[in-house]
Amino acid sequence: MKLKIWQLPILFFVLSITSCMKFLEEKPDAFIDPDQFYKDEQQANSGVVGIYATLSDFNAYGSFYNMSDLPSDLMEPGYQGNQSTTSMDSYTFDSNNDIIAAYWRVHYMGINRANLAINKINLMEGNINPAIKNQLLAEARFLRGLFYFNMVRWFGKIPLSLNYVSSLDEVNLPQSDAATVYETIIGDLTFAGEHLPESMPAGRATVYAAKTLLGKVYLTLGRWEPAVDQLESVIGKHSLFSSYGDVWTNANKNGKEFIFCVQYKAGIINSSYSVNFAPRSSGIQAVQSYGEMAVETGFYNSFAGNDARKQLIRTSYPKYDGSGTANFNKPYSFKYFDLAEGGLSGVNYPVLRYADVLLMYAEAKNEIQYGSVEAFDAINKIRDRANVNLYDVQNFDQQSFRQAVWQERAWELAFEGHRWFDLVRTGQLVQTISQTGKQIFERNKVFPIPQREMDVNKLLKQNDSY
Repeated sequence: MKLKIWQLPILFFVLSITSCMKFLEEKPDAFIDPDQFYKDEQQANSGVVGIYATLSDFNAYGSFYNMSDLPSDLMEPGYQGNQSTTSMDSYTFDSNNDIIAAYWRVHYMGINRANLAINKINLMEGNINPAIKNQLLAEARFLRGLFYFNMVRWFGKIPLSLNYVSSLDEVNLPQSDAATVYETIIGDLTFAGEHLPESMPAGRATVYAAKTLLGKVYLTLGRWEPAVDQLESVIGKHSLFSSYGDVWTNANKNGKEFIFCVQYKAGIINSSYSVNFAPRSSGIQAVQSYGEMAVETGFYNSFAGNDARKQLIRTSYPKYDGSGTANFNKPYSFKYFDLAEGGLSGVNYPVLRYADVLLMYAEAKNEIQYGSVEAFDAINKIRDRANVNLYDVQNFDQQSFRQAVWQERAWELAFEGHRWFDLVRTGQLVQTISQTGKQIFERNKVFPIPQREMDVNKLLKQNDSY
């Protein structure tokens, strides 16, 4: 029997590396001894599905914007009622911020689940097809690589665990430098790219997801040639929808442009993006909308008037009951908008989509040598769909084209979890955020290590100046 990604197995006995205390205070009825599991192919598959399930957690990709878009120049809180949220936007957070602590905890929970699956599946003999074994290992290593990639970009030096942690005695791990973590990520994603198939059920990683993510890792490290190699192997294997609006319709969920998405299913695992991005108490949905995230006015005004992507940022919308139009005091993103009744939304979250591949490819090709036809073709595919003017090689040089690609990423991939990472890796974070009127420091290129984690793991050292 093949489990769908939303069918959570009862295998959730795994622990967060540095948050075992809460687990030890609880006595889950569905506990399964990991030493008695992973006996056959079906159990191995269930274990891997359990790793995927971590992605939909609210403090993983369920509210990824809190750590990726809110601290950027694209978004701001829709209202000022949540101190943890507003501090992420204003850069007044510290090591006691609940959001930062939750992301650390849940990401390490995913890493630990991946470690368990990798450790146990590696030991399996006889009751599993060798090809299936390698595929499941590749999926687990893809996910571990994804979790570690987020963590090393957010925090810099982090504990690097490649073994399943089952007790507090095992959480005292020293931090590894970022370079060591990156080499582990590259190893995981290289293995995934060698053993994942071209096609998988919705929500599960393919060879193209592995190569896209590895290309992004290389881009982050400034390794342009290997980035191009990975991204070229994806180009032509996916494609863009003909219009930007088509990307965000429910009919195209898991369609040709999406390379890897976190899966949500209404009534099973509900997405919170629709109600969190819709204006608070606006009457445009059948349920109470929370208005957690609004769009920065400066970013909204940066679009050309005819840019199709601007059409998904709204300052007004018809009320759900037909009584008129709601006008908003700020612009809001409608990428994830869902009229679903009862707060049930199955809107997926795109981790990797093909537009990102084209823009990463254009950036890497430009860094190798300016004037690449392929680089201009890639960005112009994005701009053509957005109904804005195409770029000509005669009008740029390497630096101005570099800036153009970075800006195009902001317009095209807004609210999809890329902007803060892009600002950091391109050295623009401090200058860009300062221009929005907020006070920011060099230390803010990484987040503080959560205090509660330092209380548990005495080997952790706080990031500089926090």
